This record gives sequence, structure tokens and C-alpha cells, in this order.
Amino acid sequence: MAAEDVTMSAVLECDGVINPEDPDVGLRKIFKRIRPNWAAEKIEFKSLSKEGFVNTLLLATHDEDISNAVVIRIYSSSFDSFLDRKREVAALKVFNERGLSPRTYCVFKNGVCMQYLQGRTWPWEELTAGEFSNVKIMRAAARELARYHSKKTSDIALGKYGEMFSWEVEMIAIQKKVMDHWPDHGYGDAKTDEIFKQYPSKECWQAAVNEIMVALRDNGAPIAMCHLDATPVNMFYMAEEDRVIFFDYELSAFNFTPVDFARFLQFSASGLDIDLSDERRHSDAVRSEFFRAYLEEQKLLGDFDRDITEKEVQRLSVLTDKAVLADYLFDSAMTIIIAQTVVVNSTFSRKDLIEFAVKEYTWYKLHKERILALEVPM
Repeated sequence: MAAEDVTMSAVLECDGVINPEDPDVGLRKIFKRIRPNWAAEKIEFKSLSKEGFVNTLLLATHDEDISNAVVIRIYSSSFDSFLDRKREVAALKVFNERGLSPRTYCVFKNGVCMQYLQGRTWPWEELTAGEFSNVKIMRAAARELARYHSKKTSDIALGKYGEMFSWEVEMIAIQKKVMDHWPDHGYGDAKTDEIFKQYPSKECWQAAVNEIMVALRDNGAPIAMCHLDATPVNMFYMAEEDRVIFFDYELSAFNFTPVDFARFLQFSASGLDIDLSDERRHSDAVRSEFFRAYLEEQKLLGDFDRDITEKEVQRLSVLTDKAVLADYLFDSAMTIIIAQTVVVNSTFSRKDLIEFAVKEYTWYKLHKERILALEVPM
């Protein structure tokens, strides 16, 4: 069966391991299966690694035709002990079946081949400049997150993969991985280690995370299948369809749905330039548009059948404020781990990463008491 005939739910699995330093031979074997009509001498692989951070990205074209191009993501082996690659592939298959991901052609031992989408993207420098403010795109992103969080998506994940997507198991596992990978002895660089001293101990970090998780649970935050890295950097916007497609599913799992909102809204408002005053957050009007679009899509998907009230919109907004605390705690911990386990590229030095993590934790400390005291409309 030709690759063009593969259904959305069919994902070819290959046993090969691709060497990111010399991917050509291994990829050509894979392309004989996923693009059997492509002439080998007309296949060209172009590096997109500057677009990625942990992984190697390549673009494959045939006879310089971009319309049928394939994106190859080769995972960094230095981060494999932290990420659950089996769960990532399972999540990808679920999203592929639901039409939430770019069409997936193949997964191999250390990567994936996916459809190349042409659409608007947002590099880090634009987010840092605070240029993400289009309400139409915000609404499109909200609708896409509603599809991720839909009952149908969660049912497929639990029905096909069960325990792999248990929320309770995941919360225990991710905290254990953070604790196990914590840089107890620093980074071996005096300036970086001095900055790292501003970050709390791993025991304090874990206690802080559990406090926020309990607050979300006690306030009835919904749990569903989540993307968990739904930033504007990890999305395409296709104007003709008025649709957002998120990609990069390494963290995808069951979690509190407001964590997805928190990640998207915080990064789309201020990017990597963490605003300690929180004055650069989206306006109440923009946030209202975002949450109303989300609820409208949920209703269309059949997740509920009732009139949408302003109280529901405000409830999601307050839960999201609380989830921002959790997101910054997890993201800062991931950042200090990334800083010791991957080869840092020219865009971000190890010192840059630790400074960013400390700034995220500083934001958490500054706003924790105020946010935890917010009353959630019931």
C-alpha cells in the first residue's frame, strides 16, 4: 500500500535506529516504505535543527517538491532516560487517529516521520518581543485544545493504552524522574553553580508541586488527555482553515486541563521574557475570548449540552492562574535537567538556561500566596 493511501490511524513502525550524525542511509531505507514512489536520487534531506532544541529535525523533499515533504524528528539519546518514548508514541498514535497531529507516516526506534505543514509559526525571538496577540489565532488554539481534552480523545487513549496514561501513575513517575535527575552536584562551572544556588532543593520543589496539585484537585480542575507543551513555538496556524495544529508530544499525558491553558497563555503573552510583575499577561477580554472559544468547541464535540455561562469562563480563568504555578515549577525543573543532560546549542548557553529556571521559580514565589488565595467560582 502506497504511503498516500495510509489512513490517519495507520502508523508504520520500523525497527531501525537513525544516526543523527549520519542519517542518510537509514532514512533512505525508511523512505522506501513510506514513499515508495520517490526516486532515491531525487530525495534531499535538509537540516532544520535550528528549529529544535532537544531533537534533530530534518526536512525531506522529492524533486524539490515542498507540497509532499516529510519532517523527520530524531530524538536526542541524552534525554531518553527522562522521557517516556513509548508513551510519546502512544500519544502520537492517539492524536493521529483523532486528526490532531500532522499526519504520521512512520515511527522508528529513535524518531518519527510526519507530514510537513505549511503555516504560520512563532520563533522564540518573536514571543520574547511580545508579538503574539491575534485574538483569532487565540480562539483557534483554544478550539484545538478542546479537541485534545475531549472525552473521545481520552477514551481512545485509555481504551487502547490503559495504565500507560494513568494520571496517578504519571504524577508519581514524573516527580521521581525529576528527583533522580536532579543536578545534586551542580554543573561544574562556578558562575552557573552560583546562579543555581538561588533555586530551591529538590525536596522543597517536590513539596511545592504537591501543594499546587492538591489545590487544583480540591478545586475540581478537570483531568483529561493533555498536550503539556502547547506553546506557540510548538504550533502551526493555517489561515485558510483558521486552525491551529500543535506538535512535539514528548510530554503528552493525562493531567489537569488548565495546565495546558497556563502554558499556552503564559508563553503567548511574554515568551521567554518572564514578566515578574505579571503585567504583560493577556487582557481579561482576550482571556475571556480564549476560554469561551474552548467551551464552545467542547459543546460542539458533545462533551456537554448546556448554555455556557460567564461563571464557567471565569472558573477556567482562575483555575488557569493556579495552574501557572504548577507549570512554572515543572518547566523550571525540566530546564535545570536539560541543562545537564543535553548538548546546549548556540542559542541557549547552560548559564542562560539556569537563569531562566531561577526566574520562573522567582515568579512562582512572588505570586504563589496571591494566586492560591483566589476563589474559584463554583
